[in-house]
Amino acid sequence: ASKMEISPHQGLSTFTEEIKTYSSKIKSGEVSAVSELVVVTEKIVLVVQSDAEINLTQVAEIIDCLGNVVKCLLEEHDKLQDSVKKLEDRVKHLENLEKALLVGQIASRVEKVFVGEIVNGTNVIDSRYLTIDQLESALSDLGRNSRQSKDIFKSQEEVFKAKENWDRLETTFELNSNLYGAIKSLKSHRNIKAHPGMSVRQARERLANCSDQDIVYRLLDILEKASVKNIET
Repeated sequence: ASKMEISPHQGLSTFTEEIKTYSSKIKSGEVSAVSELVVVTEKIVLVVQSDAEINLTQVAEIIDCLGNVVKCLLEEHDKLQDSVKKLEDRVKHLENLEKALLVGQIASRVEKVFVGEIVNGTNVIDSRYLTIDQLESALSDLGRNSRQSKDIFKSQEEVFKAKENWDRLETTFELNSNLYGAIKSLKSHRNIKAHPGMSVRQARERLANCSDQDIVYRLLDILEKASVKNIET
């Protein structure tokens, strides 16, 4: 490294104003501010070590200025630590959210597989929005007049075919009530985690280009009308 050049007759007063500028530089986030300050302090040391006459008042002023700079550095350090903590908390939250979304998505995909197998061989063409609960209602004696399920199957033959499919499905995958409950619970948990407290306007903005936009917008319109009528959503 080359030797730092400085006049042995350079007074300490020349550094006072320069040091004062570094407080604002540090606050504004200038990356080079600290390294530049180090260079300035090294120059001050050279002046002090030279044969030049030292003015104690100037030394006191420099120490005071450096103290202010150090205070700024500590404040920025605290802010940085706080930002890092917030970032770490955010990363942890996103990791937990990712797990909840992934598990919920797996549950949703499994349900779609089950639904597809149950309606296989019937006249149900579009099963994208059907759930296991709806099918169970549609296949039960009491549920055939349910608003949610009465239009799923059009004939007794379809009901018989769906029941046959479901019996085979349960045998193949050893299904039980715990698994059905887990699917429903995990889907619900995913939805709560993914969109806590989202307004209708926010949802509409985020879903502007979704593949199911028509049905989604219809649902959002219902939420808006429910809000106007003070119906809890």
